[in-house]
Amino acid sequence: MSDGAVARPAGGGGGGQCRNDHVEPLAPGQVRRLVGKAVKDFEKRFCRSTLDRLGHATRSRLGDLIAGDGTEQGVDGAAAGAGGRTSPS
Repeated sequence: MSDGAVARPAGGGGGGQCRNDHVEPLAPGQVRRLVGKAVKDFEKRFCRSTLDRLGHATRSRLGDLIAGDGTEQGVDGAAAGAGGRTSPS
């Protein structure tokens, strides 16, 4: 290796290389924040990609359902009762 790089065995066999480079493990609080942010970012991307695949009418109905305006309709046009189920006619 003519560029001055040091060959190290695969699998992290560098021994105390991290210690020599003054690389310290993350504190538990830092790990929690890092993982929490990763989960939050994933959920945002997942929701956005799912929402982007829905049609306008479906997005509108979901928006109404989330808003809870009380005008949700069942498949047969009857207002939804408890648990979102419509009563049989």
